[in-house]
This record gives sequence, structure tokens and C-alpha cells, in this order.
Amino acid sequence: MSSVDAVKYNLKIEQGADWSKDWLLANVDDTPYPVANITAAVCQFKQFASPDSAVAVELTKDSGIVFDADTGKMTLQMSVDQTWLLKHNKMVYDILLTIEDDDGTLVYKPLRGDVQVVFGVTRNG
Repeated sequence: MSSVDAVKYNLKIEQGADWSKDWLLANVDDTPYPVANITAAVCQFKQFASPDSAVAVELTKDSGIVFDADTGKMTLQMSVDQTWLLKHNKMVYDILLTIEDDDGTLVYKPLRGDVQVVFGVTRNG
């Protein structure tokens, strides 16, 4: 197995509202990536200015990261309560995937980027 550098993709998230973002994971020949090989996934959102800052929100394969085996789609999802935890207007995120196949195990970072948080005034619910 080999890996490549993470793609930088910036996000914009409305604080206090449900949020989701989809990506298609594909092989180099544009066929859907076999997401069944992804055994673990984690995405963390932290304050931009401090790499040692606490994680504001963490999504995992069990909670907030959804894979569609037919299409190779990966979806990140946050609830109102989770987006309300994003307290800084500039944050960063990255995604780590653990992939297992006949060649072994690879921990791969496909995406990373900056997050612009649009502050909410009215809290839903």
C-alpha cells in the first residue's frame, strides 16, 4: 500500500445547525473505493491557532462518519449540539482512515483543512 499527501479542503460550518459534507472516495481509475476495507475513521476539529488545543468535536466511524459501500461516498455529519461546540471562528480539521487489505494496514490522512465557523445567534431546540 502507498499513500499520498492529504488534500487540503476548507470547510464552512454554521454554528448551532445540523451539518454534513460528502466526499466520493475513488480509485485512480474512478471506480468507487472499497470502503469495506476502512476499519477505523476519525475526524477531529480543533482551534486553529493552537495545535495543542483540546479537541472541540470528534467524529468516528461509529458516530458521525458514514460510508456508502455502493458509491464509495464518505459523509461527515454533526448535530446541532456538536456544531454549537465550535467556539472559534477559525478551526482546523483532519481525517484519519485505517485501511486493511491483503497488502497490510495503512493509516491514511486523505483530507485536512481550515474551518470557518459562522457563529449562530439563535440556538435550535
